[in-house]
Amino acid sequence: MRRPIVTRQMSRDPAPPPGLERQRGLRRLGPPFAEVAPEARGPLRSANALTAPHKVSRLLNMRLDVFGAVHGIMNTLVMANVGDQRAVMRFSGPGLDPDKPARSVQVARYLHENGVEVVPPLADRYQPGEVEFDGRVSQVTAWQYIDERGRPDPQDPIWGEGLGGILQDLHTLPPPPGIELPVWDPVPIGLAKIQANGGALDRDIRDWMLAEYQRLTAEFEDMDAARQAIIHRDVHPGNALWDGERRRVVLGDLDDVSVGPPEVDLAVIATSATHIDAAKSVSAQLSRAYGLDVTKSPHWLMFKRLRELHVLTDVLPRLAADPSMRGEVHRRARSLMADNEFDRWIPYSELGGQ
Repeated sequence: MRRPIVTRQMSRDPAPPPGLERQRGLRRLGPPFAEVAPEARGPLRSANALTAPHKVSRLLNMRLDVFGAVHGIMNTLVMANVGDQRAVMRFSGPGLDPDKPARSVQVARYLHENGVEVVPPLADRYQPGEVEFDGRVSQVTAWQYIDERGRPDPQDPIWGEGLGGILQDLHTLPPPPGIELPVWDPVPIGLAKIQANGGALDRDIRDWMLAEYQRLTAEFEDMDAARQAIIHRDVHPGNALWDGERRRVVLGDLDDVSVGPPEVDLAVIATSATHIDAAKSVSAQLSRAYGLDVTKSPHWLMFKRLRELHVLTDVLPRLAADPSMRGEVHRRARSLMADNEFDRWIPYSELGGQ
């Protein structure tokens, strides 16, 4: 039996510390950045308004010089000059676990302080803050801006070399004190996604996915004795940045950092390499830099299939509105159902996805 793990909810200060004010029941970043007149503050009505500097300033109670924005599925990123430094303000989307922003900031600080190449949060902000826009409360965190000038192509082996070194450091680090990380448990997560959005799939594909998760449950439970480490869960060039000034790979997107077998991280790009030719050079270099070829693991096929199921179920909420992605997901699933383990896949990014 797997050990029961209780994930402690992140504690919050009972009263706002200096530099934080409360307004309309929402936590806001305050002095020394509270330079916007109170009458100019208030909720935004649309995420698109985040591209307007004066509206972001009003929302965050900060003077900002916005120079870019990226609207994603789970987060909206706003790049801005804050005083004498550049920052990325990360606004959580409606589907994000409310505990993740606070935990990701704490984890990032711990990893950064221990020499792991991750995007660090701004040290002089109380995080996360809470703001209101689009009729809902969103949590906002502030991160150092990384200038990606000269970012290499996604298939450049330098990504494998950089990520392999980062994973070595990450996997040898002890658990962060005072932060109870969730434990990697992909089966209930996958089943929940199918339950919530499986209607977008053909019935036979949905039934096959459910059966695959059921088949993998027994082998996954036998992994209890495997080495456990801090894992990222989604390590690939798309979740990394290129520090152009230092010419280093930096890992981002720390929302899902967990405890689990290190092979989980190693299997991400290795699985992609079995289906996408462009990932082969990065996967090979990552294995060399890390010093382990995950495809030689006795549980490789389990990790591979769990990753394949993850990339299928992770986009289920988008299938109804995206016929091209729905077609690719069905094609991938049917190739796996037919045991075409090395069938070529079209990257979601080439379909307009992530």
